[in-house]
Amino acid sequence: MASDTAYALMNRSLRATLILSYLGIAVITAALIFAITRYSVPRGLARELVANDLQEIHDEVLLWYETEQHWDGFETYYLSLHPEDGAEFIRGNRTQQRVGTLQHGVVDHKRQALVPYQQYAIGDVLPDALLARAMPVTMAGETIAWVVPDEVALGNYEVRQTIYVGNTNFVLGWASVAAVLIAMLVGFLFSRRILQPITALTQASAAMESGALAQAVPVMRHDELGVLATRFNAMSRQIALADQRRRDLTAAIAHDFSTPLHIVAGYTEIIQDNAASATPETLSIMASELTQLQRLVEDLDTLALTDTNQLSLNLEPVTLAHYLPQVVSTFQALALPEGVALRYDTAPPEIQQIEVDRDRLTQVLRNLIANAVRYTPADGEILVGTKQSNACLEIYVADTGVGIAPEDLPFIFNRFYQVDKSRSQNGKMGLGLSIAKGLVESMGGKILAASKGRNQGAVFTIQFPLV
Repeated sequence: MASDTAYALMNRSLRATLILSYLGIAVITAALIFAITRYSVPRGLARELVANDLQEIHDEVLLWYETEQHWDGFETYYLSLHPEDGAEFIRGNRTQQRVGTLQHGVVDHKRQALVPYQQYAIGDVLPDALLARAMPVTMAGETIAWVVPDEVALGNYEVRQTIYVGNTNFVLGWASVAAVLIAMLVGFLFSRRILQPITALTQASAAMESGALAQAVPVMRHDELGVLATRFNAMSRQIALADQRRRDLTAAIAHDFSTPLHIVAGYTEIIQDNAASATPETLSIMASELTQLQRLVEDLDTLALTDTNQLSLNLEPVTLAHYLPQVVSTFQALALPEGVALRYDTAPPEIQQIEVDRDRLTQVLRNLIANAVRYTPADGEILVGTKQSNACLEIYVADTGVGIAPEDLPFIFNRFYQVDKSRSQNGKMGLGLSIAKGLVESMGGKILAASKGRNQGAVFTIQFPLV
């Protein structure tokens, strides 16, 4: 219940965070656009209006001169086209003072004002500095006049600017409101999409917490969340497998320890009741069962040492051409009683040395040969040999026995895994190949299993890097 409440709070918090993040981005973006527009639009608009007015006056001046070929009466013509400008002037003796509205200037080719411009009256000569900003009026390749902008009085565009900027701000305001609403909607939808795999992971982890370890969440994405879901599924499988192995270990230990313990306990009871029953045969049976118990404990101890990398090794150079024939000769006692031929496959002359723990390697080969004998019928054959491949020296144990089914092959080195699940093997908990794998890897090698299928034999290969 507490975990569900915490998840619900986390879910709401994360969703609110995502929505607020989108909302914050929308608000900040809208504010920036509004500020930039408020600052840049009036200036840009004023420049555009000035340029349009200058071009309009330019065309009017050019039309006048093309028609009249002189400047007499131009002021009247100009004021007729721009009566609002002329009404703002107060005429004096020689000067004409402007009141405040915009009035662009027009000068002829001698720089003499054709209309009043700032403090200059008609006929005054304008300085070169003002003409630097002027728009020339040309005809037949010659400059006949200049239109001089009145940049000081740009504020006279205030009415047009106010209307335009007001309309722009109105549109931007509604666009900002729409952006905020869309951001909230997108944030809500995206938060659902993002939270969906997180919700599945949270529920699956809660189920694992309650004991249901085998959990799998759907992988619906290929981004980081998809990778997380994939790795969670792999972790869940590993945890479930480890738990199953733990259960198998408990069952295997209980089963394989119980038989010799019951036998020893039974004979002990008999001897306690009747001391005369302690015959050499009885004591031999008890000693055999105790030896079996000792071997089981040693196997478990070896596995524990290999798991923690605490296995003590005595590494030394070993020449396989001398070592393997001795091993085969020693283990003939395992094969002969079963009617199985155990042979050493003559090694190539270029065989080299490897650095291993001789006793541990012997333990590995004993496990492999004992397994091969167990699963090879009478008149079968087991070959032990070497070969060189990919900068590795390989030791192989090949038999003509019952083989390994394809569905069993990937798990053959797993602890407590037994191909023949219908029988208990007298204290064999399925640890032999696991121990062999751990010992080989502790010595820096690798062990592989191969089989073409049932009744087609099996080959176990130990690989060591060349010295």
